[in-house]
Amino acid sequence: MRKLVSVFFIALLATLSSCDKEESFQLDKVEANVEAKFVSDKQIVFPGDAVQFTNSSVYAKNIEWTFEGGSPATSTEENPIVTYNELGSFKASLKISNEYGENVKEVIDFITVTDDAGWDNFAFPTIHFTNQTINENGALYKELIPNEKDFIKRACLKVCFEMFLLANDVNQVTDITYTVKDSETISAKGGSAPHIKIDFSSSYLVQKKNQGLSDEELIREIEGVLIHEITHGYQYEPQGAGGYESGTDFYGFIEGLADYVRYVEGFTPISKRQAGGNWNDGYNTSAFFIDWLHSKDPKFIYKFNATAKNINPWSWEEAIKIILGADASVSALWNEYQSDIASGKISEIDAELKEMREAREELYILIRSL
Repeated sequence: MRKLVSVFFIALLATLSSCDKEESFQLDKVEANVEAKFVSDKQIVFPGDAVQFTNSSVYAKNIEWTFEGGSPATSTEENPIVTYNELGSFKASLKISNEYGENVKEVIDFITVTDDAGWDNFAFPTIHFTNQTINENGALYKELIPNEKDFIKRACLKVCFEMFLLANDVNQVTDITYTVKDSETISAKGGSAPHIKIDFSSSYLVQKKNQGLSDEELIREIEGVLIHEITHGYQYEPQGAGGYESGTDFYGFIEGLADYVRYVEGFTPISKRQAGGNWNDGYNTSAFFIDWLHSKDPKFIYKFNATAKNINPWSWEEAIKIILGADASVSALWNEYQSDIASGKISEIDAELKEMREAREELYILIRSL
């Protein structure tokens, strides 16, 4: 009996040894399959814009990038940032190698540098509109907004114009289900791109009318709320940034960005800005801080929204460093912002930012004419 057991264990050890050799051989075979792979955070840019390239190859020990039309033209960094200044379409290539061999990936016309933002080709979503209280409170909504589908589409274009530099960058929303209903909640957004849902309270609208708001003011109230909710539909959602709870990075980003768009579109008075709080408080507190950050980078909002797609796990700190440099700190910037409010310097910054936005609005007057 002992002899049979011994034979069994010897056979088992031989089998395991054989498996180890086979697995080792297969691993070498995988490592020998050298394949260059890369992605970038954008492929269509304006002159002067920077592109973040990311090496997604496996087992790459030596890296050589080549960027036609870019600066730098070559790089050996793992994930280089390249600036493009001239109009045109340019190839990008990555050569990798290790002790098992080398491989090159070259993509013709990978980066396109253009001066056309493409807003005349904006892809409007299909609107599924229902007024559940048309014979009750909802009659007021119908009276104020007779062409509700066009009204919602115009809001979509305004939101995307504020959050994305190019129409091609837009986080596509193909369908919006919009429902007017009698509810205690003013408005709520559900779903996620490409199909979102928005509810709006008809009883809230009647309540505002009873408070003495004019028809023009009521229309602005509807649009301001709509702008906020549509922003939620189009904005990117930060990954690994906590849940939807006050004080988390996720909450500050989501509600802050939505109220920022509402503010720059003219639906929030500057008097809503208050000193104190935290950049993660969301809504107006975060929104006005986001606006102030444009004094550090005029394209801050486009880059800020994009970081939610490109950083995982996402955080305000990491996003700020990506946009403003490795030495930037969200807490230091917040303290500077608070100091500008206390000193009154914020009024000067407000004027400069308003002028900057008006210049872009003139360049893309389409946003107001559709």
